[in-house]
Amino acid sequence: MHLPRRLQLIRTFAVLGILISLFLTFQSYQEDKNSWCVLGTYFDCALLESPYATLDGIFYFLTVDAGLSVPLYSLPLPNSLLFFLLFLFVFVASLNIHAGRVTYGMGPRKAAFVAKCLLYAAGVYVIYLTYVETYLLYSFCLLCAALTVLIFILLLLFIDLHLSFRSVLKRKRRTKR
Repeated sequence: MHLPRRLQLIRTFAVLGILISLFLTFQSYQEDKNSWCVLGTYFDCALLESPYATLDGIFYFLTVDAGLSVPLYSLPLPNSLLFFLLFLFVFVASLNIHAGRVTYGMGPRKAAFVAKCLLYAAGVYVIYLTYVETYLLYSFCLLCAALTVLIFILLLLFIDLHLSFRSVLKRKRRTKR
């Protein structure tokens, strides 16, 4: 697949992630929790109303569920806002990779590498959140599952992008000899 096509797919999936995570962030800050995400007894967005809905849910999990003596820190940043920032970074980085400009003080190859590393970390985090939904809350959030799928699709696209950068470098080295 050509580089512009890859970057267009990355931008499309990043925009979808931005929209879904913005909606989930709006819902997490809303006072009235309505039944916009309830589809039966198992498909319920209980994660947004649980102690795991924010970044400090990791400490809650380690202390309460895992039984470790970890202090409870208060980091009231919603997970959906964290994912919004991730998708926004990926979107801006893909725009600047395509244009060959410097992104956040990084060149195109380094921006792609940093985005890939952030997506790896987000992949581990969404696996943790999926575990919490499945085995602790016994309910699934469909929009959260959509974010999980988008993160792994973007991760695969960035791995492919990184490999294409490496093949271009190998070709340039061969032509210099």
